[in-house]
Amino acid sequence: MYLSQFHIFVIFAAFVVYIFSQFLIIYFFKEKNKLYTFSFTLIIFVLIFGYSTLLTIDSFLKSVELRNQKDYKSANKVVISGQIYNNGKVPVKTCELNIGIINLGIKKVDGSIFDLSKGFDPLKLNKIRNFYSHDFKIEGIINENASKSFKVSVPYPKHFEDYKLRYILNCK
Repeated sequence: MYLSQFHIFVIFAAFVVYIFSQFLIIYFFKEKNKLYTFSFTLIIFVLIFGYSTLLTIDSFLKSVELRNQKDYKSANKVVISGQIYNNGKVPVKTCELNIGIINLGIKKVDGSIFDLSKGFDPLKLNKIRNFYSHDFKIEGIINENASKSFKVSVPYPKHFEDYKLRYILNCK
């Protein structure tokens, strides 16, 4: 996580809220058991609230997109190339690219597989997968308003007739 001025402000604000709330708890609760219980609860609440606020700010500051992605089918694989463009306000260290390959030529099944006269057994149905997912890690710092090229390949299943690619990009 890259610390920006927004992150530092949230950390400072969470610390001020914690100190103020701690003084209120000490002022209102004179019994030791209630004081310790509420103090511990306050610590947990401020930590969870501060961390979730930091992650929210981080998601607004980091914005990346895929550009110029091209793919072509080789003998037994699909080669994908493109660029990861950082249009956010902070540098990005690593990106995880999830590529899903989907079979477009799915054959429709008629009801003949459920014919009971042939000894139907649902456990023996041949289930062919029509979706495969592959993860790739692309490392290297991408500064703001800059891009980084990548080239990866995914295996092309033999039973696919045609394919479609789905991209999910997550950067840290």
